[in-house]
Formats: sequence, C-alpha cells, structure tokens
Amino acid sequence: MFCKYCGKQIPENAKFCSKCGKKIQESVIRSLEDTNSVVANVAVNNTENLQVQESKAEEKTPVLEYKDISINGRRFVYLGDSSKVFCPKCHNKADIYSTLCSYCNSSFCEPTSNETIKPLKSELSARQEISLDFTEKSGKKPTKRIIIIACILAIIIPVGLKVKKEIAVKSYEARMWPVFVSSAKRSKEATNEYLENPTIANSKAAEAALLDMIEAYLDYYRGMVAVKGKGDYSYMNENMESFIVACENIHREIGLYGLREFDTRMAQIRAEWRAIKQQY
Repeated sequence: MFCKYCGKQIPENAKFCSKCGKKIQESVIRSLEDTNSVVANVAVNNTENLQVQESKAEEKTPVLEYKDISINGRRFVYLGDSSKVFCPKCHNKADIYSTLCSYCNSSFCEPTSNETIKPLKSELSARQEISLDFTEKSGKKPTKRIIIIACILAIIIPVGLKVKKEIAVKSYEARMWPVFVSSAKRSKEATNEYLENPTIANSKAAEAALLDMIEAYLDYYRGMVAVKGKGDYSYMNENMESFIVACENIHREIGLYGLREFDTRMAQIRAEWRAIKQQY
C-alpha cells in the first residue's frame, strides 16, 4: 500500500510511514456480522492448531542475537549472516534508505545506546574512495559545481518570474476585457438612442450607461495594476480622461434633466482613479 500523505510505498501492516512519519489509519471498515464470523473462524483454527504450534516451537532453532550495524549514518541491527536489517527498537524489517521505522516510528539516526553513531570503517573507506575518484576524474572541487548551479539559477529564476507575470497579465486581459467591451457597447447604444431621440429619459439613460462604462474601465485598470505591478499606464490614463470629459459634456448639455447622483458618482470615480495612480 501507499502512504496517503506523501505517496511512498510501505508494508501492508505498517503503522507509520517510513518517509514522513505520519501514522497510517485503517480505511477498511467491517460490518458486525463479518467481524463475528472472522473471530469465530480464528478461534476454531487456533484451537485445532494449538498442539501443532507447541510442538513446532520446541523444534525451532535457537534465537540469534541481534547485532548493531551502521549504514549511511543510520543505525540498524541484523541477525547472523542475514543480508536483511531490522529496527533496533521493535526488530521489524527496516528500509536502509529510510530515517524512520514504519512500524514504531523510531528514528534510525538516533543511537541505540549511550554511544554516538560512528560510521563503519568500510563506510569511511568507501566515502574516501568516492571522493578521490571524483577529484581525479574532474579535477574540480565540489564547491565549483555549487557556484555554477547557483549562477544558472540566478539567471533562470528572474526569467521564469517574468514569464509567469506575462502569463498572468494575458489571463487577466482575456477574462476582464470582455466585461468592459460589453459595458462600452451598451453605452454606445444608449448614446446613439439619445442623439436620435433627445428626450429626458434617453438623456438620463445615456448618462447612466456612460458612467457604468467608466466604472467598468476603472475596475479593469485597478486589476491590471494589481497583476502587472509598476509600469507605464499612460494610455489607460488618457482613456480615463477622455471618458470622463465625454460624460461631463453630456451632463452639461442635459443640464437640470441629468442624473441627480452624477456629481456623487463622478467624485467617487476621480478619487478611485487618483488612488490607483498612486500605487505606481
């Protein structure tokens, strides 16, 4: 089975993950009838095989003593000439590449006694051979490789961040620009209706539609600054200025028949526009 937290494959009866140390919870839930049936079968089998197990226990070979062994800076134990290693605490089978026991969650990096963990002589000689082999073949110190990798990352990371920002800007434009275009279309239709039939109702509708379009563009402007950050937004400021002038001209032409809330909404638009420009 696999650990649901980190995905590492672990033994079926493991209680802890040998990689992340999380406790493994049982996911199989049996019904009461199935449980009673299983318990009954186990009891019958235990009764029938009790004498056989006792006789086999006497014929077993003597228990071998566990001996300590250090592998890759981790402490394990082994039995006799066996190539398998076990947990020093619970004596269950252990993975030499893990730092935690998948059964008792104890650390293999901690000493089993008051002594500190020391690598075996064979391990030390192997490390020295690897180090010498690397030096002879490459003629370069390991720190040079680290410096080269760091330099490469210093170039790649800024480029990656720039590409990520460009993708975010394009995604925002594709999502929010149609909203403004739809509002601008409604404003154009209302303005044409007012020019063809300049009634009080049409004048107010044209003025309200134009205010809605300005607010939609202001929302688009605000979001663009948040996604893109500092930059040149002169073209957007020019658009905002032209929209506001057009709306004020219509309001001035309508006069007393214009929207009562025009001054309030226009003051809010100018205040928000000023706040956006201060961000960059």
